[in-house]
Amino acid sequence: MFRYFSVLFIFVSLLTSLYGCEKSNNLAVDKKINVEDIYVDSPVLMISGKKYSEKDIYEFSKLTINEMDEISYSNAEVLNFLVDKFVEYNLLLNEANRLEIVFFDTELDRSLNSLRTPEGAYDLKIGTDSYYTDNVAMIKNINNMSKIEALISEISKDNLTVTENEILAYYNSNRAQFTTPNKAHVSHIYSADLAKIEKAYAELAKGFAFSEVAERFSDSPDAVDGGDIGFIEKDNDVSDIFDTVFKLKVNKYSKILKSETGGYHIFYVSEFKSGGRQRLVTVKPKIIEFIEQRKKQDRLEVYVDELYEKADVEIVNSFNLDNYSKYIKSRKN
Repeated sequence: MFRYFSVLFIFVSLLTSLYGCEKSNNLAVDKKINVEDIYVDSPVLMISGKKYSEKDIYEFSKLTINEMDEISYSNAEVLNFLVDKFVEYNLLLNEANRLEIVFFDTELDRSLNSLRTPEGAYDLKIGTDSYYTDNVAMIKNINNMSKIEALISEISKDNLTVTENEILAYYNSNRAQFTTPNKAHVSHIYSADLAKIEKAYAELAKGFAFSEVAERFSDSPDAVDGGDIGFIEKDNDVSDIFDTVFKLKVNKYSKILKSETGGYHIFYVSEFKSGGRQRLVTVKPKIIEFIEQRKKQDRLEVYVDELYEKADVEIVNSFNLDNYSKYIKSRKN
């Protein structure tokens, strides 16, 4: 289980929710639904003897659930994912509290302070009245996730070495990642009118500059830039007609070419850049960073697995998201 990514995903979701988003929903609900009316009071989950209700899981997953599509509300895998993330979150938070980890981030603190009202409270309402945000709960969640991030940093900061053999092995097994394609700096003249393109071609034959002819005859938006479309990659062509481009010589233009989607082009190449495999010494810092991150993720996964083994996690009741789906829709209408 790729837990490290999941924890970061939840953390980013909490932070980005401060700035909010609004999604449309075409399914109508007759009236507003009070979220308290849909919760199941009885416990559905126990972690090390502590009981958690459906409400606890809903509150934890609310920001994610708000953005889910209708099919996901009844998807068993989605439910399992949400429960798993809820358990993971509480295991890590309990451990952070046990270790008395204190988190302080200047940038985060500055961002939160910018949301304070003149009375000193946090104004964290998201978007419009479609979402009703509990400001106190939001601040608590952000602080809790910050503690977890600090714990993750503590877990992964020591004794992370990357050997030369590991670097070389990664470099050799990921050749495509470190290979750049051949590139051509291309300009073009385009029109759906063949007669107009033929006039442009005749002007080029008279010796007029390609950029000048493009400005006068091209119907493409880049005509104002002399038809310049920048560099294109040989291994990432958007059209087969670009094969012709790489057969041109520098400062030469092509014959009139018919586009696969209609219309006609004349291409011009001002520069070629040869691709090839990047040298190991050039990409070595990126490889080290990637391997370090992978080791951090592996270490965190082992750490969380150990927390699972020490804890007693039990699902004591089933639940679903059908009622919550209606609640979300009612808030968006």
